[in-house]
Amino acid sequence: MHMSKNKVPGIPSGLKRMGIPCSVCQHAKIKRRKAAPAATGSDAHDISFDMIDMSKMPTVSGKRYCTMIVERETRFAHTVLHETKDEIVEVFKTVLPRLGKPAKIIKSDCAAEYNTPQLVKLLKEHGVIEFRHSNEHGQAANGMVEKFGDTLGRGLRAALLQSGMPFAFWGAAVILVTDIYNSCLHTSLNGNSTHFRRTGKHPDMSFFRPFGSAMVVFRGKDLVEHRKLAPRGEKGVYLGTGKQFGRRAFMRSGRKSSACFTTCQTQLSKNS
Repeated sequence: MHMSKNKVPGIPSGLKRMGIPCSVCQHAKIKRRKAAPAATGSDAHDISFDMIDMSKMPTVSGKRYCTMIVERETRFAHTVLHETKDEIVEVFKTVLPRLGKPAKIIKSDCAAEYNTPQLVKLLKEHGVIEFRHSNEHGQAANGMVEKFGDTLGRGLRAALLQSGMPFAFWGAAVILVTDIYNSCLHTSLNGNSTHFRRTGKHPDMSFFRPFGSAMVVFRGKDLVEHRKLAPRGEKGVYLGTGKQFGRRAFMRSGRKSSACFTTCQTQLSKNS
């Protein structure tokens, strides 16, 4: 409702109804019992991070791990896909410059791949003065990123279940679910989104569609068959959002070609 009143792109005006039931969400997210509350306010730190091991189910591009990094002040989340655990240093080289403000204290669990001289050196070079670890089998102490991991997992299962896409596309779904998480409202932020807390602007919701939605892309000579009566578009599926020439665009995977790319020259299904 807050975004509807502020006329955020992609959100219908006059939206009032909340708590709409969803059978897909119930199927994908059902729990045996309520989870213990996350210890998100146990001690002061700037960012917390953790890694998801999907080594038995690689993505279409061969990624097997997903590192999650959450900024404490704004709750803004970053997810980075990579092939091996020892790429954690490269992950932080990518994420640290993107943080809303420099991190002084970071927190993680006590996994061996986080206690390397290379990572400690990199963090010190970026101004980190303290690196805290939660106790073994005590994930609740790193509750902020653990809670985000739970939210990410539930959204990922729902996206793959509803779309019917192969599990190998979980990497694209992770990026989309993270974008949606950063654009949605949070009670811990007094009804604001993490994007608004970080930038002071409401997010553009008009680029969000259900994962796996049908779409037709026009890309000119690189995709169109060279015949007068050949179709001028190519059918594909919606995978999320990306960047094209510095502006936001739709990310797509084709039927004839499995390559993923971003484009603004597209028409999405009316049912999406």
